[in-house]
Amino acid sequence: MSDVSTTVPHASPRTIIDRMLELLGRHDYSGFADIFAEDAVCDMPFMTVPVLRHIEGREKIKATIAGAEAASPIKLGEVRSPVVYETSDAELWFVEYTATGTVTTTGGSYRTTYFVMLRIRDGLIHYYRQYNESGAAIIASTTPAG
Repeated sequence: MSDVSTTVPHASPRTIIDRMLELLGRHDYSGFADIFAEDAVCDMPFMTVPVLRHIEGREKIKATIAGAEAASPIKLGEVRSPVVYETSDAELWFVEYTATGTVTTTGGSYRTTYFVMLRIRDGLIHYYRQYNESGAAIIASTTPAG
């Protein structure tokens, strides 16, 4: 998969956000990491897996997210209803979306909302901070479907 920085030099922040949502919806976490700057920081303070709470560097982001996704029974499903908020700071953007998912160990499903703060410069994400309510996924992880 080619990353957006090589196919769209200095892509606009909105283009990067649209690409991010597309990649997440396709579960392409390698492609997702490719739209980060080499020295990017990814913070997800409410994640239940501590290693995901603070990650520095594109390659570390790529490896950490891929490893966590492979090991976790919680699988992201469809990304829905994105709302993008532009600010007076050209680099600062906020994105809110809903995602569905399933838990492979229980067959349970969940739906949760994500709120992401982004700093995008020169066609790449330099800072990513994600807040999400993880209770629905936790309940689906402990409750058999049916």
